[in-house]
Amino acid sequence: LVTIGPIVISERLRGTPLASVQTICRSHLQLTHPDEYLAKACDDYVCLLDALLFRSETEQAQDLIAAWTKRSIGMAMPELLGKVYSDNDVVGRLFSSACYISDSWPSVLYLAYKYANKPEAGLLANTNLGGDNVHRGFVLGSILGMASNSTPNSLYDDLHDKAQIDTEIEALLS
Repeated sequence: LVTIGPIVISERLRGTPLASVQTICRSHLQLTHPDEYLAKACDDYVCLLDALLFRSETEQAQDLIAAWTKRSIGMAMPELLGKVYSDNDVVGRLFSSACYISDSWPSVLYLAYKYANKPEAGLLANTNLGGDNVHRGFVLGSILGMASNSTPNSLYDDLHDKAQIDTEIEALLS
């Protein structure tokens, strides 16, 4: 799902209809991951990003994430958070921290819901949970960025090799 977020945002901002974006994303996903459960998660991810991208000023991101979680995996996040004591109770016990989408997608939705207004805390929680945290983190970061309308730049600014990365980015862009 890593490459799906940029496709969704660029296509939807170009005016491509949502159904067409879902088709594009499914076709892209099928190139390397021909799995029906993953394709369904992809559709749900596309719709969640779209809902966040085009939400009204009165719509709360956390409510949208909860609604899409219910549609996608049939779980009520407010109830789950009321029963769970820590992130480790969910990611690691309820869902595996492995890369299988059947566990990582629900983990992403859980973290996105819990940390919808605290993207830096959500990304740090994801990292500290271990397992396949890089893939989860990319998808989670896309959702949290759209949910909070912010980016935790301090995480990037604190990278040891930030200057080298900036140079590489500039080379790619020029």
